[in-house]
Amino acid sequence: MTERSRAAAAVRISGASGVAAFDAQAMSMIRQASPFPPIPEEIKNGAMSFSIPVEFTVQ
Repeated sequence: MTERSRAAAAVRISGASGVAAFDAQAMSMIRQASPFPPIPEEIKNGAMSFSIPVEFTVQ
């Protein structure tokens, strides 16, 4: 089994909040979650795309 990249190659915020601090925190969450598990060998191109909804509550 070959080792595949475990870092997010490209991250973008779809429908950004418009609040710079929230958008920066969402990006930070991705960096903190790295490294990610290896991509399964059956994924031939070595890349996956997915969306993760994030919700912030201001108190």
